[in-house]
Amino acid sequence: MSEKLATNIAMEVNAAISRIMSVIGLSFTRYVFNLFHVCSIVNRNLFLLSCV
Repeated sequence: MSEKLATNIAMEVNAAISRIMSVIGLSFTRYVFNLFHVCSIVNRNLFLLSCV
């Protein structure tokens, strides 16, 4: 009985770690995408200002 409980706990811990890593990965991806988007807007505005 205790072996099964230990196995279930280990599986839950692994699942929790996997979920945490997924959230961190998705958050990082969104951060990089947003940063790229903002930099593109800034660069476009700087380019337009330099042409005036």
